Amino acid sequence: MLDLAGKSEPTLGEILSLPANQLFRDCPGLQSTIALTDGQYMAYHHHVLSETYSLPTQDLSEDQVQMEPFAVKSLAKLIKSTESAHPAETFVLSHLDLRCHNIIITGDLHVRGIIDWEFSGIVPRYLFTPPPWLTGHDSSAAWACPPRAPVLHCQLYPEFLEVLEEKSTSDSNCAKLWEE
Repeated sequence: MLDLAGKSEPTLGEILSLPANQLFRDCPGLQSTIALTDGQYMAYHHHVLSETYSLPTQDLSEDQVQMEPFAVKSLAKLIKSTESAHPAETFVLSHLDLRCHNIIITGDLHVRGIIDWEFSGIVPRYLFTPPPWLTGHDSSAAWACPPRAPVLHCQLYPEFLEVLEEKSTSDSNCAKLWEE
């Protein structure tokens, strides 16, 4: 969050997310928090997930009813294991809704801007992932791009990998991402 008082240190604000907003709307007594460490960040999201799954919900399948408590318990175990594996990890800025519709490009595919930043935030580096449509894990999301898009995902993904591999030799963040 921008510090309007002119200080050089960043001002941290509350964590924003769609699931948390929904939960706080349904349960007004609950509130967001400021995460200063990756452990606090994970604990906050575990709390939001736990509280969300404890609310009564209509039309759940039997599989989903069984999956929700499993997800909460699994996340709790993950938090414990990652806290010791990633002490004092740095945080990075993450868009959280980086779909094709939120990327403004020129006719020759240069990025002009990225919109829809209201749910962006900082996340621990080891939890950051590029959009799944870009990494090849969710190609169906790439096909949701406007039909007039001048390039298809099957053309974009190999080029993305090529650029990432090239940049990995000179940039440590790209190298980490390339390894992952």
